[in-house]
Amino acid sequence: MNQSFHHIRRLFQRTPLFAVTIILMLAVGMGAATAIFALVNAVLLRSLPYPDAERLVTVHHTASKVSLPYDGVSPGPFLYYQKQNQVFEAMGFYQFDRSMLRDNDSPEQIGSVRVSPSVFSVLRTRPFLGRLPSIEDVQSKDGLIVHSSVLISYDLWKRHYGMDPTVVGRPILLGSYRSLVIAGVAEPGFHFPDPAAEVWIMLPAEILGNSTRASLRGMIQRAVGRLRNGVSPEQAGRDLQRLIQTFPANFPDVNEQQLAEMDLRAQIVPLKTEIVGEARFPLLLLFITTAFLLLITWANATNMSLIRGERLRRELAVARALGAANRDLLHRFLPESLTLAFIAGALGFVLASIAIGTQFGFQSDQIPRLNELRMDVPATLFILTLTALSAVLLGSVSLISARRVDASRALMGSMGRASARPEEQQWRRVLVVTQVALALPLLIGSTLMAKSFFNLLNVDLGFQPRDGVTFTLPVPPTRAKSGDYYLDVAEIQARVRDRLRALPGVDAVESSSIFPLTPTTAGSELRVAADRDNAENLQYGVLSHATPGYFRTMEIPVLYGRTFETNDLTPETPGAILSASFARSLFGRENVVGEKVSAPSSAKDPDFMPHTVVGVVGDIAAKSIADGPSKLMYFPNIYPPRPAKVEGVISIHIPNVQRYIVRTRLPLTSLSRTIQQIVRDVEPTLVATQIGTVQQRVDDSMARARLTMLLLAIGAGTALFLGLTGLYGVLAFAVGQRTPEFGVRIALGASPAMIVRMVIRQGVMLAAAGIVAGTLVSMWLTAFLSTLLYRVSPNDPSTFGIAAVFLIAVAALASYVPAHRAGKTDTVQALKAE
Repeated sequence: MNQSFHHIRRLFQRTPLFAVTIILMLAVGMGAATAIFALVNAVLLRSLPYPDAERLVTVHHTASKVSLPYDGVSPGPFLYYQKQNQVFEAMGFYQFDRSMLRDNDSPEQIGSVRVSPSVFSVLRTRPFLGRLPSIEDVQSKDGLIVHSSVLISYDLWKRHYGMDPTVVGRPILLGSYRSLVIAGVAEPGFHFPDPAAEVWIMLPAEILGNSTRASLRGMIQRAVGRLRNGVSPEQAGRDLQRLIQTFPANFPDVNEQQLAEMDLRAQIVPLKTEIVGEARFPLLLLFITTAFLLLITWANATNMSLIRGERLRRELAVARALGAANRDLLHRFLPESLTLAFIAGALGFVLASIAIGTQFGFQSDQIPRLNELRMDVPATLFILTLTALSAVLLGSVSLISARRVDASRALMGSMGRASARPEEQQWRRVLVVTQVALALPLLIGSTLMAKSFFNLLNVDLGFQPRDGVTFTLPVPPTRAKSGDYYLDVAEIQARVRDRLRALPGVDAVESSSIFPLTPTTAGSELRVAADRDNAENLQYGVLSHATPGYFRTMEIPVLYGRTFETNDLTPETPGAILSASFARSLFGRENVVGEKVSAPSSAKDPDFMPHTVVGVVGDIAAKSIADGPSKLMYFPNIYPPRPAKVEGVISIHIPNVQRYIVRTRLPLTSLSRTIQQIVRDVEPTLVATQIGTVQQRVDDSMARARLTMLLLAIGAGTALFLGLTGLYGVLAFAVGQRTPEFGVRIALGASPAMIVRMVIRQGVMLAAAGIVAGTLVSMWLTAFLSTLLYRVSPNDPSTFGIAAVFLIAVAALASYVPAHRAGKTDTVQALKAE
């Protein structure tokens, strides 16, 4: 034991740079790998917090032959599936929304979920306090909830109600609901189906029990199911497909021709896949990147251990000559390796804990299940495994290197200089080639993402984000006073706009239901046709209500016709404005002013009277830049309207949620408080949400691309540094070993420049070999980027070429220092040493 401590002390005393470098290198590599593993495990690998969660699925629909705007379910098909299926143990019906909680003086917007009673049995949920809501608690009238019980989340109970144990039975003021009572508090961590979900409201039996129509164009709800034991999602999909074929016999609004034209199909998606969503690919890519960095770290540690072994060759030869056996070598190198690895592991544990504690700087709504991230047992076992592997790697490399020492050859080496065996030199070169090969894919990936991000930055948005502040104002139906919901909502919005326009420093204030780069909600799309009696060209468009000055304020060009006027709201001459892409889709051209759009006759929607197109405006992306222009249809939001009562489609599609645009040079911090105060003055029960600059909306839409680009850039930079450090170490050691050779070459007439070129060429050839191998790996890795790239091919030749040339240039630069030292070899001293 004392001998082991002696060797460990000598390690830090004689080679402190080696020890510290190895520890830091391994700590960073293992810490990063552990933190990323914890994130990937929490989001992708760990089961959902429900019993037998692997049997939970969601039900979607696709229609390959038409544009289906909603991929969920409607009440009719859900009830039919629930009664007739042969694959589900239970099925539940739900719809996620956002509602205003108005229990105290500080209203806040929270996630609310309307659920059928079976949702709780599907998820096997238990209340932490009180009981679960039941169908007996629900009273409804004309399809609207008059009274119901709710389940609130543990987090809401803790934050909003101070963990009051008497909260059960207390009324809760939420959105437009008239009378809600808290039945219970959910278990900690329960937030189905979204991290923002905090209240679950029982649906009335009237909505679920009397649904005799399929309503295929209104599948805006969701269904969750628990599969029976042994049933796969594919089997469930086939069973529901069987039921779809019987729709014409069970639903009066579906016929066989319609099914054939739509190619309607059920799609069963595991609940975990549904929740994780688009975060899956960036996380997998991040995990692959981290694995590459870990391999590069281990390759560098191996190279450093081999070089140290070469420097200890004479010392080990003396020990062998004095009778040291393999067991003695094991007793020397094993404690050293364990010490280095476990110090690095402890430091890596700290680094990983810090990264996990800060959640990598993400907000809880940016990555699904991020609230489940912690330094748990799997993450701890993971870093312990990495630590053990690192210890085995360091010990094995040192021991193998020591066992191959030729005592007689080493002792005969002049001045203690013992040259490495050719096979050992070859191994070091292979490790350097491997490091470069692993660094190249990360460099190419980061370059591709940088190009994609540059394309996103330079795309024509179709509007001007400069000097713009935006916020959302939802107005619940309970605020209606006159009985005409449109008039009451429009009046509140008009008063808010007028108050904001009166502020000094505000140039313009307008609003629209759909704002650029903001995900649309279910129910915001409408199917229309250019000819009511011709249903061959049905198109889904995103429905928006806009004020007349909205297009001018957003700097969305009016290409043809005009903006809205008061007459566009009358039943006799209802007007609409189309985006250019929607006009082309419906009519085959952009200038369609004077044409009419209406619901197709097959839809049997008498409330949608034909609307005359009064204008065509420029395209914007309503959802994301990568999705391209959206097909938009604008209806007027005008107050006061003429005549006094609004009829037609606008009486159904009410602009109760408006996104405001405020053109101003005022600072956001002060304006935000002013906006809230004005909204409170106009209507005390309302609160503005999502206050921010328009530029922030643009930046947020590119957040995923920016995040992936930065992660890959950090990974590429680290891999490049580690790989070229390994290249420098090998060349520096080789130069030291070949000093006598260089002396002889110079004595025979070689110039210093020739020696420099020879060493640099050796480094460049190693890098070139790594580039050849890394190109094949890159083509595999960049395939994962295809869904993240914007107007860039994952196999872009110029990117591959630029990355290769850059690596060659940096390899030559890393080779220059040892090459320069080789070129300055003193011939006399070198020959004396030899």
